[in-house]
Amino acid sequence: MRWIGWVVVAALMAAACSVGEPRLAMSSEVPDDLRMLGAEVWEEVVAAFPARRGCLVGLELDVAWDLPDRARYVPDGRRIVVRAPGTAPNLSASIVHEVGHHLEFACPDQPSVREAFLVAEGFPSGTPWFGEGDWFATPSEHWAEAVVAHVRGERTINVGRVPVSDEAIEVVARWAEGG
Repeated sequence: MRWIGWVVVAALMAAACSVGEPRLAMSSEVPDDLRMLGAEVWEEVVAAFPARRGCLVGLELDVAWDLPDRARYVPDGRRIVVRAPGTAPNLSASIVHEVGHHLEFACPDQPSVREAFLVAEGFPSGTPWFGEGDWFATPSEHWAEAVVAHVRGERTINVGRVPVSDEAIEVVARWAEGG
């Protein structure tokens, strides 16, 4: 019976050590090939945001076979939902794009970089972050695409609809490093 106590203590210690570590959980619906891709992309994301690791805790990847968009971020559930099937480059970019949205909601200091981002991207000062009107014209979408460029080094989706300046990508990169 004494060994049960040690097992419980060991399990609690293991759980305590893992709290706060960036980890992408995956729903049981995510197929194996998307799991592997998600894990690879996640490593890139974590490496690209060393100063924001605390914001990358508690995120889940899910899949939908019938979704009107390529992907979606669900803030209340801290969940990224991607539409499958899809090509690996598009799924990768979609995951990173939605991580960009996650950072907007999960990082308490992300709003402090918004004004610099607006200026770098050529938006008038004080432009509403989540915008009004077409989705592709909102600063939030430009931010998510700048995150894709920062993490992946290139963009494969939304390139024609959401232009992103080198200066905006640099704002994301500095913030990712803690600046």
